[in-house]
Amino acid sequence: MILLDCEDADSAMRSLAVGAGVDEAALREVLLAHKPDRIEWDASEDPWVATPRAVFAALDVDIAAVRYDGAYYFHGTRVLHPHAFLEDGIRPLGAMLDRLWNDLYRLCAGQVTPTQWSALRRELEGDTRAPLQDEDGAQLYRLKFASPVHQGPFASLVRDHTVEPINGQHDYLRSPEIVEDIAGYIGLGLQRLFEARATSCVVKFRHREVNQHTVEAAMLYLLARVHEQPLDGGSVYGLDCQGAVPAEDVVYIDEINIAGRGSHGSAKVRRHKAASCSRDDPRCRGLDASAIDASGRVVRAAPTL
Repeated sequence: MILLDCEDADSAMRSLAVGAGVDEAALREVLLAHKPDRIEWDASEDPWVATPRAVFAALDVDIAAVRYDGAYYFHGTRVLHPHAFLEDGIRPLGAMLDRLWNDLYRLCAGQVTPTQWSALRRELEGDTRAPLQDEDGAQLYRLKFASPVHQGPFASLVRDHTVEPINGQHDYLRSPEIVEDIAGYIGLGLQRLFEARATSCVVKFRHREVNQHTVEAAMLYLLARVHEQPLDGGSVYGLDCQGAVPAEDVVYIDEINIAGRGSHGSAKVRRHKAASCSRDDPRCRGLDASAIDASGRVVRAAPTL
């Protein structure tokens, strides 16, 4: 099975070469010869379409002929139970709301009774508008709660966009939008309590969706990395899974210390690869600071614990 993989520049290079049926060294040579700001295209064309096509054309490859059986994607979030992804997969919003509300209640149980908590949820999800229904996240919560379009789960083709979002993208490693909506409506310092207890993580998984736009985004990502240029919207490709991702398609979970992003320090990561993993399980690898660059990208494999 051939899968597109944009975990980092090396995996993108390998998988693009395989998908195009070319030698990796040849692809690297062509990339080095094609600086993004010097590639010419017709003024009427979208450069995010024309640029990848020009790179493949230099390899005598039609971009439409590049084929994959699927791709790896990266789901960014902040949760109280990272291991749940290995056991349950990644579930759409509607399938995890009960657990989320229960978990959030435990964070502020000393401030509100179970009966009051249930009433708050009914106010937020019911047909009768509460006094604060039009503000503090209430409308955004109801929009997501009521519409299948917002159920997801959602993910990014490029891991770097998940770890360090570019301008205009929500930072899911800091907090899921749905938690911000609930906390904004309820108050009680819930957002602060959640961020103090929850773990930022990136979940890598397999999915069947891949198309020409996916390949274009991967090539633009690789081109930017090869020429050490900042990423932009051209390499952004978001996936709406439109249903649960089964646990068997989850490859790993990386726990990320987001305090290390965008600095000269390093983000520490623990990688989980099995539902029963622990510090003594070789499938659960601790990645020390030297294995992670300042933006949270894995730069080398760390020894197994």
